[in-house]
Amino acid sequence: MPQNNDTVQQYIDRLTEDATKAEQAWSLAKAVEEQKVNKLTQVNRLCSVFSDLLNTISETNKLGMVYLGTLQRTGKQTDKVGENAKHSLAAIRILICESKGLLDCLEVLAGEVKKLSDRIGGQVVAKGNNSIMGSLNSLKTSIDEAITASKEAVNALLDTFHSEKELRIHLAGPAGLGTQVKHLKNLLLYANKNGKCTNKNEAVACSACKPRDKDIFPMDDSQNDFYSDIFQKYTTESNSLKTLQQDIEVAAGDRAMAEAKKEALKKALEAALAAKADAKK
Repeated sequence: MPQNNDTVQQYIDRLTEDATKAEQAWSLAKAVEEQKVNKLTQVNRLCSVFSDLLNTISETNKLGMVYLGTLQRTGKQTDKVGENAKHSLAAIRILICESKGLLDCLEVLAGEVKKLSDRIGGQVVAKGNNSIMGSLNSLKTSIDEAITASKEAVNALLDTFHSEKELRIHLAGPAGLGTQVKHLKNLLLYANKNGKCTNKNEAVACSACKPRDKDIFPMDDSQNDFYSDIFQKYTTESNSLKTLQQDIEVAAGDRAMAEAKKEALKKALEAALAAKADAKK
């Protein structure tokens, strides 16, 4: 009888040990499954973030390309208008010189008419409109009017010259519209082109430490470092989703088997303990 009790107890002890190991195996399998599920959740979240980034880059690229095209067209138009302003200045300068020359000639002519009038004025009796003096007076009046008109034309040309010069400065000057448009275009195309780092912590490297030699736009291009990096990460994480899902299926199967074994041993132990208790009655 004692031998039977020892055999039963050994069986119960073995079941207890196996049940404990099965509990541990189930806990480990469950932890592995949860770890895989958490990893899948994390990868899904990363894929969503990267997908949003790629969509944002795509939208930014569309707007940037439109803006860049506008700047390029504006720059060409500004250069053209600036060049026209340059030619206009040269033309106005010539007109001013010619008008000044004409004014000088008119003033000389006015002087000569006055001399002629003074010399013959006392000797000519007839002074009607059809007389010599009448013609000279009419000529003098016309010359005076021409001189006045020439002075007004010269002044108007001078004002136009200054306005055209100011226009050219604003368009094609060192700080003009054309320069600003080119500067904006360069900012879009070449970020941190001068390679000046604004990071206060000199020990930490950043993208601003290196001059760029590649266009920022188009952004959704394989030559764009940022886009390529995000796209590569998105592709890598997306590809890992299938593997993770397969790993979860395997982990779920292992957990289910471990759970079934744990429950079976638990029930066997409970039955053995119940049988032992009945035997003592």
